[in-house]
Amino acid sequence: MARTLDKTGKLTDKQAAFVIAYFESGYNATQAAIKAGYSVETAAQIGCENLTKPKIRAALAEKAKTYGLDEDGVYRELAGIAVGLDMADFEDLLEAGMSLAQLRDAGVDTRNIKEITIKRHKATKDEPASETIKLKLHDRHVALRDCGRALMMFGDKRDVRVNAEHRLATDQEISDTLQGILDRGAERRANEGD
Repeated sequence: MARTLDKTGKLTDKQAAFVIAYFESGYNATQAAIKAGYSVETAAQIGCENLTKPKIRAALAEKAKTYGLDEDGVYRELAGIAVGLDMADFEDLLEAGMSLAQLRDAGVDTRNIKEITIKRHKATKDEPASETIKLKLHDRHVALRDCGRALMMFGDKRDVRVNAEHRLATDQEISDTLQGILDRGAERRANEGD
């Protein structure tokens, strides 16, 4: 059975498991709740509630940092995407016909490269032999968006609940309020004159 919050404010066992499962499930709170041991029937509700709890949010932010994710990093990467990726960095290496494994072995940062395709064309009577090199990158924008959502940086899915009763003031209440403001103003002016 999961322990409750102790005096130091630590997470329960289920909450700690939820934090880990949240990243493993692709930022799906319902699936994370199920993996953490909450019942399938209440997992959607518990998952949503867990994302609003300050201690769990803090634990998620700490866990994200272990993956090198924080708000500054995500924004920095988004800015990099906005100005475009400089493919010239890979041009010489690609022209040398290096494979993805060879690039990695050479110490090239290849984490954004998904695939390198080299297509060799045989010589014909009209054209010499040639090759076409294609570089396919991972969709960094999607990855960063997902990271940003995991950090709850964007306002598109935030759950805001307000418990308040709203009613319109009556004409008499408005009149009384205005009269009170006028009376206080007159009193203040009178005191300033003393």
